[in-house]
Formats: sequence, structure tokens, C-alpha cells
Amino acid sequence: MVTQQQRQRALARAKWERQQAQRAAATARRRRISIVVGVIAGLLAVAALVWLVLFLAGDEDAPAPAPSTPVNTDAPLLNPLPTDQLPPPKQTLPTEGPKNGGSS
Repeated sequence: MVTQQQRQRALARAKWERQQAQRAAATARRRRISIVVGVIAGLLAVAALVWLVLFLAGDEDAPAPAPSTPVNTDAPLLNPLPTDQLPPPKQTLPTEGPKNGGSS
């Protein structure tokens, strides 16, 4: 026959073993979560570095942007004559102004 003290010891041992199993499971779960979070953070860091390198390197190889307005190459030039064939500029005289050197 099992004495009262032996029964209490057996119950205490069973309780301690259950608690140890729960603690071990919680530790394993925390470790698994920290590993997953670490891997995800590492992948995000690597992806950010790759994007940054490609973004910075892509600027050098990018073609020039297309002009926003179309360029008409068939339009006549503003000055079709060479500079030696241009007429002399017109001389304009002031029509109004101060007569005594600017003093009123």
C-alpha cells in the first residue's frame, strides 16, 4: 500500500515533469520564432541591398529621357543667312526723354 507521503511525492514529481516539458516546449517555440524572424530580417536586408545597388547602378546606364515636346527637324532655321550676309541693325533714336541731361 502507498503511503500519503509517497503519493504526494509522486504527484509533485509528475507536476515538476509537466512543468519542465512545458518550459522546454516554450523554449523551443521561442527559438523557432527567433530563427524565422532572423531569416526574414536577413532576407529583407539582402533584398534592400540588392535593390539599392541596382538602383544606383541603373542610373548610369539609363538612356536620356525623351523630350516632353516633339522636336520638329523640318522647321526652317531662325537665321538661314550666315552672319556676314545679315543686314545692319536699325538705329533707333529716342523720341522722348530729358533734355537737360536728366535733371528735372
